[in-house]
Amino acid sequence: MGGTDEEKRNRVRTFIHAAEGTFMVHCLAITYARWFAPESMKSSGDLKKLEEGVAINVGKDLDWLNSELEGKKFIAGEHVTAVDTMCLFSVQFIFARDLCTVRKVGEWKNVERWIAGCKGTDSWKRALKKTGHEM
Repeated sequence: MGGTDEEKRNRVRTFIHAAEGTFMVHCLAITYARWFAPESMKSSGDLKKLEEGVAINVGKDLDWLNSELEGKKFIAGEHVTAVDTMCLFSVQFIFARDLCTVRKVGEWKNVERWIAGCKGTDSWKRALKKTGHEM
């Protein structure tokens, strides 16, 4: 994880933990609210208000990732690594389920560029073909 470069190792560790310990934790709050909210909460608009409040953290997470990707091809350098895979799954989950609520996917240009970069690599394409993964 990052070889002998301590700064790179720390970056990789930070984002491996962020993939599930930050991005997914924040977006799952909205997911669970949608799944388990009573009909009265949905029909009154209270669920929408709750989602908007909780989604602030999701937006901040994406803002952070977007800023960290500034000037970088991938999270840990010039090649797709496990950290990109972990974070990309979380980000794809957020985008596929519109868990940014009041903000729009297009706001995070570096994140979009990074997603396209990951998906464009031969290794990514081979992995998807082998696993059959779809979001």
